[in-house]
Amino acid sequence: MNDDDVKHLLGRAFGEEPPLGIDRDEVLRDGRKRLRRRRLFASGGVVAAVVVVAIGAATLPNLVDDSTPERMPPAATGTSLPESSFPPPPPSIRTQAPLTPDWAAKLTSKLYGSGYLPESAVQPVAGEVEFPKFQVVEDKYVYRAKIIGPSGEGVLKITVESSRGIKPDCASITRQHQYSSCEIHPKDGVDLLVARERWSDRAEVITYAQAVLNDGTLVTAKVSNVVIPSTSNGTTPTPLLPVLDGIVVKSGLSVR
Repeated sequence: MNDDDVKHLLGRAFGEEPPLGIDRDEVLRDGRKRLRRRRLFASGGVVAAVVVVAIGAATLPNLVDDSTPERMPPAATGTSLPESSFPPPPPSIRTQAPLTPDWAAKLTSKLYGSGYLPESAVQPVAGEVEFPKFQVVEDKYVYRAKIIGPSGEGVLKITVESSRGIKPDCASITRQHQYSSCEIHPKDGVDLLVARERWSDRAEVITYAQAVLNDGTLVTAKVSNVVIPSTSNGTTPTPLLPVLDGIVVKSGLSVR
């Protein structure tokens, strides 16, 4: 269709009506302008699409390059994840339950109630005023008391802690503490270590007992049996309370 055809159609459409003030030549010029703009936009869109495809092809290798750092996971939101979403720590880094004064008091009751260490046989050690009891010291429960026996006195120390894989070992004990004798023998289903040292020059016998209980608790007891000399030549040390194997194995001491 050419310009004359368009003019003819416009003439037929408006020829029988009153003049409307429409300039048919102006309408034609405006139509040709709009047609040119439409063709220009159409060609520009094709060019833009080509540019986008070209840029995408150029940058695509960079997206799969091994040298590209891995994307960081999205930042945590205000919604917290349940604990089950996180794996448990390996056994090598797990820690024992926190130590508490309440459990220390229970250990004291178990010790005196066991019958292996009567309350009448103990006194506070030098420098302390409270009656002997278990206390929390760093990562273990510790008991210290002065022992009073028929032939003299001594000092008792008991520790209760998590074994953390430690096992009674005579080689290690004698090397660290220089005990002259050490033996391990079964006692109520566990291995009980007993080491001794006798100091004749000061009438002293040191006895050391240790066992890892079935629940993983490491119990260690050490008594220094210092006998008060009755003559100028001194006396031979005799065993004092307590009975260490009973305290370590049978009194029910546990870290949890």
